[in-house]
Amino acid sequence: KGMGRGMGMGLGMTPPVSPAPQPQSPEQELGALKAQSQALAEQLAEIQRRIEALEKKDESSGG
Repeated sequence: KGMGRGMGMGLGMTPPVSPAPQPQSPEQELGALKAQSQALAEQLAEIQRRIEALEKKDESSGG
């Protein structure tokens, strides 16, 4: 119990993505895209863990 909060990256914790990115070199863009991809992967994993936790909780409540 109580493992959901404060573990890993929470939603909304990533830095905001600028709507109009400044011109950058392909290397800079590649680095930024990789960082964004990693952040999204971590968010997805956190969401999936939360879903599993809620499903287990739902099963154990005897629905």
